[in-house]
Amino acid sequence: MDITGKIISNSKLNDYAHHLSVKLTEPVSLDFAAGQFLMVEVGQNQKRAYSIANSESQKDLIEFIIDTRPGGLGSQFGLQAKPDDIVKMAGPFGHLKVTDTPAPKIFLANGCGIPPMKSMIETMLEQKRPEKIILLWGMRFFGDLYLEERFETLEQIHPNFMFKICISRPEHENDREYCTFGHVTDALCLSEIKQHVDAEYYMCGKIEMIKEVTDELKKRGIGTEKIFSEGY
Repeated sequence: MDITGKIISNSKLNDYAHHLSVKLTEPVSLDFAAGQFLMVEVGQNQKRAYSIANSESQKDLIEFIIDTRPGGLGSQFGLQAKPDDIVKMAGPFGHLKVTDTPAPKIFLANGCGIPPMKSMIETMLEQKRPEKIILLWGMRFFGDLYLEERFETLEQIHPNFMFKICISRPEHENDREYCTFGHVTDALCLSEIKQHVDAEYYMCGKIEMIKEVTDELKKRGIGTEKIFSEGY
């Protein structure tokens, strides 16, 4: 489906991540499944895939989080987009969606792979799903952190949700209870697999991270039918 929208805000989340909010104009609302993405026109005849970051209930507005570090057309789009700019999109696309099973859900992301996780988690919590929901998010530095206040609020409101941010290159001592040192795989191996042997695992991030985590899960007896991923 062809989609047109108008940018209403472009805010910096950290030194490289930009949060874009796009108001839909044609059509004025969009049905999508949390975890899906849109193809966004970032230049003439040039499109990039960006995951939808908002929950399914927000049908007239689309949120994107864009990593501007690569420096290409998508990065320039994220840096230069301003209110009232018209954005052309297509979709939704993608197979990364939450199942309807009662199994605990463990979400794993690194860097800017957080948008589909945010969308799925917020949607599940809005729907008052009862199963345990865990987010493990890998970042390199404390200075990279963003959205942690949002996830802290969700954790306080919803007793079935918890999150950990895994810092792989800490610049200073840990002063945040939701942070741990190491990689996502460290946090996963230390606790969550042992505690939740019946869980389903959802991943978005670099292909290398997805392969590493998938291999670790398989070693520990987790079947591929319980592993869902989308890489970039």
